[in-house]
Amino acid sequence: MIEAVRTDLTQSNMYYSKDESGPFIDMIFRFNGGFVAIQSTSAITYSAKSDHIRELKDGLDLANTETLRIFYGVPASRFQQFETKPINPLLDQPDLNNVFIYFVDALADE
Repeated sequence: MIEAVRTDLTQSNMYYSKDESGPFIDMIFRFNGGFVAIQSTSAITYSAKSDHIRELKDGLDLANTETLRIFYGVPASRFQQFETKPINPLLDQPDLNNVFIYFVDALADE
């Protein structure tokens, strides 16, 4: 998945991992000078260790002028309780200064 998105310069494809047990993120695509990664979870907490983020950044060969945006999609019913572990994995990580984390509440189709 990471190799495929890294070498795809079209910005028209989203990639997902077939390895359900492994990846730090579910999907990723190129977008406006960088990458957007998506992790969807229904859990109250999710591991977001700095080392995992760094490994993803390094795998993408992210240039200093590029950004990596990581979006956590969480069901609206759990959004207020959701947190990453650690809460701010980017804190005191100067080499991750071009990585940004966002949280999005996903609505249920009722």
